[in-house]
Amino acid sequence: MLSAQTADEIVRHFFGKIEHETFVGKFSATITDTKGLNPMTQQGFIEIRGDIFHARLWEMELAFDGVTLATYNSDANELTLSEPSTEEIQQENPLLFAKAMVELYDARFAAQQPQGITIIELIPKIAGSGIQGITIQLGKTDLLPQRISVKETNSHTNIIFQDQKKRTVSCFCDFAFRTIKNFIRVSR
Repeated sequence: MLSAQTADEIVRHFFGKIEHETFVGKFSATITDTKGLNPMTQQGFIEIRGDIFHARLWEMELAFDGVTLATYNSDANELTLSEPSTEEIQQENPLLFAKAMVELYDARFAAQQPQGITIIELIPKIAGSGIQGITIQLGKTDLLPQRISVKETNSHTNIIFQDQKKRTVSCFCDFAFRTIKNFIRVSR
């Protein structure tokens, strides 16, 4: 990465890479109120390429092929298929959510930049939105996401990525979605 790039260019480059490369990683997401109280934490796995993704968290498994969202609840042995709106799918995938916010926010470098990490803050262009800011931490050389934090009026969401990597082969998301479709066929 060139050191002369602006924060906006780096964020756009990162989301451009996700369009064409498969990102895989574990994550831990914690949601707290604005005082840092009442934490709710969930851990999971996500694989994403463009708008296609496969995720596992708690007893849920999700696969989205760009049109249909398959949600499997293993506790209830229940499968739900839906065709969510863009806004609905962004609620299921933090990377798609952050990508959508780029147009609504100004990107700037955070004041402190730890070694090996690029921290970019997304500040709303129009004050008064429910989301007060988004902070994205990326690996300085590989642009792999390290953390995404979303500060809302009444809560704060902090997503930490672990064991993340890029795959050059096709997305496992395709396989996960085919597996879920086969589950439907066999279950009938």
